[in-house]
Amino acid sequence: GGCDKGRHCRSHKQACGQRDGEVMSRTFDSKCYELAEAFLADSPDLDTEANRRALASEIQDVIEGFVADAEARRQVREAA
Repeated sequence: GGCDKGRHCRSHKQACGQRDGEVMSRTFDSKCYELAEAFLADSPDLDTEANRRALASEIQDVIEGFVADAEARRQVREAA
């Protein structure tokens, strides 16, 4: 299984760029990985694959939380 056009591959629970058969416990969008990669490039001692994936996962979590909170606020406004 693979990804379509660099997008997050939810059906396989893996992120873009993973080898077939390699499964992650947490998933993230390829853009989150690219952002993590860019930030960690400035810190060679931290720039490891494990850290890039961990940071990408954290970025994904923050984005999803932001979107969920914004949606909840919108629903409250619409209900008022």
